[in-house]
Amino acid sequence: MPGSGKTVLAQEYAYTWSHVYKTVLWLNAESKDTLHADLRDVAQRMGLKPVQQSQTTTRPPKMEFLLKAFKGLDGGIGYTPSYQETTTARYDPPSDDLVMAYVHEKLRKNPGWLLILDNADDPKPIGDLREKIYPGTGGHVLITSRNPRWTGIANAAVALPDTLDQEQTVAFLKRLCYGDDKVIDAQEQQAMTSLANEVLGGLILALNQVATYVRDTPLMSFAKLRQEGIWRELRTTKSEEYNRKLAVAAVFRLIMDKVGERNPDAIKIAHIMAYLAPTEVPADLLWPNSSKALHTLEKLGVIRRGATANAFTMHRLQQEAIRGDLAGTYKGLLDKWIRKRDQEQTTLRQAFELLGQNWQYDYNKPSTYAQAGHLAPHLQALWQHVLRQRHNDKLAVAMLPMVNSLGGYLLEISSALDEAITLLEQAVKVGVQKLKSDSVALAILYNTLGNSYNKKSKYKKAINY
Repeated sequence: MPGSGKTVLAQEYAYTWSHVYKTVLWLNAESKDTLHADLRDVAQRMGLKPVQQSQTTTRPPKMEFLLKAFKGLDGGIGYTPSYQETTTARYDPPSDDLVMAYVHEKLRKNPGWLLILDNADDPKPIGDLREKIYPGTGGHVLITSRNPRWTGIANAAVALPDTLDQEQTVAFLKRLCYGDDKVIDAQEQQAMTSLANEVLGGLILALNQVATYVRDTPLMSFAKLRQEGIWRELRTTKSEEYNRKLAVAAVFRLIMDKVGERNPDAIKIAHIMAYLAPTEVPADLLWPNSSKALHTLEKLGVIRRGATANAFTMHRLQQEAIRGDLAGTYKGLLDKWIRKRDQEQTTLRQAFELLGQNWQYDYNKPSTYAQAGHLAPHLQALWQHVLRQRHNDKLAVAMLPMVNSLGGYLLEISSALDEAITLLEQAVKVGVQKLKSDSVALAILYNTLGNSYNKKSKYKKAINY
């Protein structure tokens, strides 16, 4: 269940038992590709280097080509051209098997580790990891997942409740806002119970947000918050799932209003992060001079610090609340916070420009692999959001060269063939519709897609491109 606090619980566990573990490794296990990308990054941090191979090219100098062409014209010079040999170094990324073997050996030599696999909804990639990394390495693995079926992979499973009951809710809010020892009056306790259960449904993410708002607002209390008209509107919504999303959006509006009052630049960062992947965003790379804005967002619970230094994440429901606001999804409920629709397109372009400034993947430069690995999931997420915009064709066309480069990265470094093919097919479709048939950009897309099919041994399709 999104918003039930799985990731937060994992963070709390790692912090509480940090004195027991020598090393804590955090991998985004949302998909096989994100899992292996993070694992590859861990291996590189541990010291694994790209595999160097030699590629030798033999060619005659230009002048010797001319001499060869005129050989014998002077009556028997009998010139025999010599050939100049040049050698260039080529680096191949280590295979997934090599990465896992390397990490396994490092963990075996350094026991006392904790490996957290976050958002692991598909047990199969975790099963493969279990067979090749876990045995005999002396550590613990913690898996967070919405999928309850982990028989044969996890030794024990704890099911988190989607929501807290009334007693748990009041205790949770009281601890966050006032501390365990403070005595609160009956009116405040009644307000806490009413807002949390009748309106927010005990959803942990929404509870945490509203507690942040009350704690950080002078002279604010749950009793005063209960008087806000927005709470009454929440009870007339559609399905339970829709109601949860609206609850998060409603509370998030209060938080974002406060963010805007404190630091307008923080609003821009939050908007951009809503269109990136819900994985770690390298803030020191994208926003190196925005520490105050990031601090504001972190303090108010809009983003949370990731396992990697200077990296932050935003919860999926919070991302959805921002996108819903910019697109007008929650119109009627959040009229005060609705902005013009063109702001969404502006945010998408700002996100594209930001990623474009930092996307520097080059197959022949292994030093670019790690940075590309951090940005790849965010570029993929942004591309999908752009494709959903019916009136954003110019931006889709502008993204084609970068999407082609991303396809090359997925093909050559991540070995994510299916993902690369899907991405490149989408890009080719846009190119065919919006570019001329003799466009260089379209030809490059065809070539990359053909290489992807060739690597997947689909030769008939490869020939078509």
